[in-house]
Amino acid sequence: MGILLVFGAIIAVISLILMRRVVSPLRTLVNGIEYFGGGELDHRLKILRHDEIGDVATAFNSMADRLQESLVSRDEMAKEVIERKRAQQQMAEKSTLLESTINSMAQGCIVYDSSLRVAAFNAQYEEMFDFPPGFLHPGLHLEDIIRHRRSRPVERSGNIEIEIKQRLERVTKRGERNEERNLPNGTTYIYHRMPMADGGFITTYTDITERKKAAQHTLEQSLILRTTFENMDQGISVYDAQHTLLAANALHGEILGLPPGFVKIGMNRSDIIRHRAEQGHYGECDIEAVIAEKMAMANKGASGEHMSPNGRFYAHEHIPTPDGGYISTARDITDRRLAEKKLQQAQKMEAVGQLTGGIAHDFNNLLAISMGNLELAKADAQHSGHIEPFLGTAIHANE
Repeated sequence: MGILLVFGAIIAVISLILMRRVVSPLRTLVNGIEYFGGGELDHRLKILRHDEIGDVATAFNSMADRLQESLVSRDEMAKEVIERKRAQQQMAEKSTLLESTINSMAQGCIVYDSSLRVAAFNAQYEEMFDFPPGFLHPGLHLEDIIRHRRSRPVERSGNIEIEIKQRLERVTKRGERNEERNLPNGTTYIYHRMPMADGGFITTYTDITERKKAAQHTLEQSLILRTTFENMDQGISVYDAQHTLLAANALHGEILGLPPGFVKIGMNRSDIIRHRAEQGHYGECDIEAVIAEKMAMANKGASGEHMSPNGRFYAHEHIPTPDGGYISTARDITDRRLAEKKLQQAQKMEAVGQLTGGIAHDFNNLLAISMGNLELAKADAQHSGHIEPFLGTAIHANE
């Protein structure tokens, strides 16, 4: 009986030892696996033993570390994939926007990347330089474009290879360029190159042929107008609503008695009036009052004739313009005034002549009567006749 109790106690002790050394670590191992499986990836087994159970725990912890690293890497990879997709989407949107923008431009446009290859272009560029269909495409090198253009007979000049080398050297020099160029077909365009941050550049080609023709036509018309303006037989000045001189020919200042070089574009008409008043063109007057009066009436429309202090006559007229300004004209009428005076003098002399002629006619008639009666009296006196009636008639005629 005693032996059995001792044996039972031994078995109990052994069971307790086994429980502490085997069952408890195994339970810890199982619980750790359950925690890890439940999503607690940071959970690790705290079993520090140098037996099989310790090896299992160490292996589990190593596996958990690698699994967590893998999961972290996978998350980072997923994020990277998402970021790449987002970047690609943004790039695609920007590319679509760039393509739409380029295609909607009135100018010809082509975009090169940092390796001098075509990234984008529009139909306007293709049409302006008359490239064959399909020649231009993304990835085409700038050298091929230059070679194609310079191989045409109308654009060929000198050694093509040297020119290509020079063009490529100029292109590689970063910086903005803006210049006017001409094509053999007569097209004039503005070349504008703008470098980009990534090393590429965008180039636009603005056709200004019609603008240049219009500008040339305007210049020619302006020269014709100016020549006509300067050679008119009357002086003309043009003022805006603020009385600022916009245009004038030399004759206008000359007729108004202004010194050479006094009239300048941009001056105010009040300065001209003041100078003329000081020179006596308006007689004895209050200069400021004269300026105020003439400035107030300038764009109302007026005309008249005046005599300058130098004795010359001129006719002036102010013509209002729709914008509130006015045109002032002056014509020298001195010769006309002299001609009118001569005409008046001639008319007076003609009237005097007509009067003198009438008097002479009447005098001749009276003289004829007197002479006739005197001759009759003389003849009658020779025959001792009565001469008294004849003398009375002669006397009456002379009265």
